[in-house]
Amino acid sequence: MMTQEQKSYLEKAMQDPGDLFGAPEDVLQDDRLSDEDKVKVLQNWADEMKHILESQAENMHPEICSTAEEALLQKITKTLSGLGRQGS
Repeated sequence: MMTQEQKSYLEKAMQDPGDLFGAPEDVLQDDRLSDEDKVKVLQNWADEMKHILESQAENMHPEICSTAEEALLQKITKTLSGLGRQGS
């Protein structure tokens, strides 16, 4: 059973993984998260990046792309694949 501190940490990781972790690989190194929680955090982070990219595509010219977000999404997806899962 999770302590209140663990629940609070997981909630923070789910809400803003980019603020808590410098890179997707850092999620894997975090001993405070179970493997299942790591997958959830990474999937949530991937969904957040997809949403940002979709929003940018709707509001910008097609020739303008956000390579930083795209690169981060690729790293997240690769990290998820390393866990044997694919991002949704």
